[in-house]
Amino acid sequence: MRIGRIIALALCLLLVGVSALAEDAVYTIADPTYVRSSPGIGGERKANLRADAIYEWGGHTSVDDRGVAWFDIFYGNNYGWVSSLHADLYDRTTGEFSYYENYPAPDDATVFAKRDLDVYSGPSTETYFNGTLSKGESAIFTGFREKDSKGNEWLQIRYNWKRGWVRSKYAEIY
Repeated sequence: MRIGRIIALALCLLLVGVSALAEDAVYTIADPTYVRSSPGIGGERKANLRADAIYEWGGHTSVDDRGVAWFDIFYGNNYGWVSSLHADLYDRTTGEFSYYENYPAPDDATVFAKRDLDVYSGPSTETYFNGTLSKGESAIFTGFREKDSKGNEWLQIRYNWKRGWVRSKYAEIY
């Protein structure tokens, strides 16, 4: 009888541990996603990860001086940090993105395309092409703006369950 209880307890602990691991993942949404040695753009680049990949989350989140969250991850036998601009916390059990859903967009601002608008993984045409926002379509503006090396302003949007970047010249924010 006592051995049966011990086995049952061990199985329960194993199942709890497995379900906890299943919920602690980081899903990359941009290509490339840089892994850095520390949270923030000042951390040394350790690796480039492709979009649509899942990595084990170390359980820590840090916010840099720009207000961007960073997640610690394990990839292969290595450890590093990825930006929430390029990755989301992901629950493997439910398939939901927890950080992405709660990502702070200012006053739920919306970006409307003034013409067919290419969506890129970063604020440059030299980054991965994610798709097109058709003229008149809208996407949620995350609040992040950046300028590329040519001085073009880019807006970060939520589009097709991913984050992407569009040129502000061809978009309006409402």
